[in-house]
Amino acid sequence: MNGSVRRRGEKWYYSFDLAQVGGNRKRIERVGQLFSESETSVSDYLDYWMENYVHVSLRHNTIMYYTTIINKHIKPHIGKYRLSSITPGIIQGLINDKYSEGYSKSSLSNFMGVLTKSFSLAEYPYQFIKQDPTRLVKIPKMTQLPKVNDLKIISLEDYSRIIERFPTSSNYNLALQIAFHTGMRGGEVCAPEWENIDLISGVIWVRHTLINKANGITELGPPKTSSSNRDIKIGTELSTILKQANIMQKRNRLKYGQYYIDSNRVCVKESGEPLTTNSFKYLSRVINHELHIDFHSHSLRHTHATLLLEANINPKVIQERLGHSKIATTLDTYAHVTKKMESTAALAIDSIASSLM
Repeated sequence: MNGSVRRRGEKWYYSFDLAQVGGNRKRIERVGQLFSESETSVSDYLDYWMENYVHVSLRHNTIMYYTTIINKHIKPHIGKYRLSSITPGIIQGLINDKYSEGYSKSSLSNFMGVLTKSFSLAEYPYQFIKQDPTRLVKIPKMTQLPKVNDLKIISLEDYSRIIERFPTSSNYNLALQIAFHTGMRGGEVCAPEWENIDLISGVIWVRHTLINKANGITELGPPKTSSSNRDIKIGTELSTILKQANIMQKRNRLKYGQYYIDSNRVCVKESGEPLTTNSFKYLSRVINHELHIDFHSHSLRHTHATLLLEANINPKVIQERLGHSKIATTLDTYAHVTKKMESTAALAIDSIASSLM
């Protein structure tokens, strides 16, 4: 990002380029309060950074996530420090404490990402500090792999119980079926319109995710990462389920007439009202408290990946199916399965070797 800062009287004026739109680059200039290196706290600076950079440049979900990280993890630890007094050692202490509290490598990377982005801008172009203290900070090497229980993978027997609780007549059956058969994220499951599904070829084109905004408002946004923008092959069972759901939606459209909410979304209630990620929160509550199954919104995604790995499907195929940017993410997340596969491989080579004797 190209930017500049200039001071006029008691105020700072800073400007930066936004992404190109239609071949043109838009430049934004903002005015902020005068900062003193000796007096400004980290907490005040982070508020300034959020208001003048994050809210201007980033997506709503990212803004909300950054807000949570800052308020819950960064401000309580270093918020009262003077901005000018922050050293690499203080930042390292924060990250080490979070590591000791058991946060995952992914969470630590996210905490570090917010710290790096905010402090790098404090150095340049804002020039509030002389040097970014995060440059020398390292995330501790993780000594433990993700625990299987943390993934909340469910058995096929429990999945059958869930489908019995939410049968075809339920508003939530289709969303559950899509998540189980594809491994899509909750926001991705709620996003597709019928034009994103080819029922003849058996493909779901993942091109959007559902974003929750303030006051219950939702909107379609781009997938989580570029690798999340993908085509997922589906089998005959899910294709049949989708075809039946499409027919049922057409019947409901006639049944409700002018009162039908015609969104063209795939996962909808009987009235046509689209499902949201809050639907998965509701499902999780029912499944946990009524069925006593340890379940959360990504359980079916993790179950899908685990079943494929146990079926000896190439991990690269699973990575692309899940939309992971790196195969290492897939292998690290489901290491409990790959360890089991190593044992199977050892038995297989023993069997091959013994046949040669």
